Order: sequence, then C-alpha cells, then structure tokens
Amino acid sequence: MIRKAGPGDIEHIARLGIESLMVNDPYPELRISQHKVRDMAQELVTNAANFAWVAENEKGEVVGAVCGLVHDIMFYERKQLSVVMFYCREPGAGGFLIRRLVKWFRSRPILKLCVFTLESGADPRIGDLLVKLGLKRELPNFVGVK
Repeated sequence: MIRKAGPGDIEHIARLGIESLMVNDPYPELRISQHKVRDMAQELVTNAANFAWVAENEKGEVVGAVCGLVHDIMFYERKQLSVVMFYCREPGAGGFLIRRLVKWFRSRPILKLCVFTLESGADPRIGDLLVKLGLKRELPNFVGVK
C-alpha cells in the first residue's frame, strides 16, 4: 500500500534515506549527516508544497518512500520538483510510488520541471518507467569530489 506521508513517517523516511545513501552512495569520501537527512525528511513531510509518499508492507511497516522538494528554478519562471529520495526495501512498491509522484507533478500548474536523478547503479527499470511516464533522459552530470 502507498500513501501520503505524515508526521509519524519522518523518522521512517530519514532511516530509509540514510540506508539508501549507505547502499547506493557514489561518494564514499563524503560523510553522511544524519541530522541533515532528518531535517530534510521533516521539511519534505511538513511543508505542503513538497511531495512525500511512503509504501507499507502487509505488516504496516514503512518499506519505501519517494520525496520531492519544490523550489525555484534558476533563470526560469515557475518551480521545479527535485526528487531528493527514492528507495524501496521490498520490490513492487517503487513503481506505484513513481507513478503517484509523476501524477502529482503533472497536476500542479506551478511546477514546470521535474528532476529525478538516478545513481549510476540504479535498476534500469526505474529509468524505463520514468521514460514510459513521459520524462526524458537529459543532462549527464559531471561531479568532482574531494
């Protein structure tokens, strides 16, 4: 089951975010700030402009989340939705979360752009689903880490 996240989900989202960073972290040189992850989870859930949904298993445990931050776009009018977290411990729910996110994005006239960045080792089915839902593969990133 997927549902909109509430205040009781902040800790779950923060734990999933930290787990995701530890499993998929392309920057082992950088130190994960648990405090910053929790603060972002709180902002995503409590600010109505943002998007935060979770997936629960049959036991009612939160096993996945997708969260997006709404913010200004440099140089352009309207706003951008940046997906800052997508992670599921159990297969199956991720597709439903992504579909819900894209539907929400499309329903918001203020939003002009949705950016969903995948780690280099991400399951290719995620990108395939995003393309199927109308997002385009764009802008390769070049990152320097020291």
